[in-house]
Amino acid sequence: MNDLVFLELPLLVKLAREPGFERATVPLALFRGVDRPIATVMRPNHLIYVRDEAPDDFAYAVARALDEHRQLFQVQLEPWYYDPQTVAASKVIPMHPGAMKYYRARGYVK
Repeated sequence: MNDLVFLELPLLVKLAREPGFERATVPLALFRGVDRPIATVMRPNHLIYVRDEAPDDFAYAVARALDEHRQLFQVQLEPWYYDPQTVAASKVIPMHPGAMKYYRARGYVK
């Protein structure tokens, strides 16, 4: 199998300035061929979307279920995670009032 070749692109600096992105570094040996730290960008949070007209109690129940069963994220092959300190923080997507009610009740948001 061949190692992959990773390029560092100047475009990434511009992309890192966009809302919802931040600068990051690909860790050594994360992918085949990564033999040095490589500058990149990332989206720091995973978001669950719901329509504006979704009932507040539905959004509250989804937020509660995700929070109460966050250990299930650890058994996934995808790099998903749940961090109570950042769960209600998004620079791009507004929080649904029902979910925000749950996060406030739990003390994740002031």
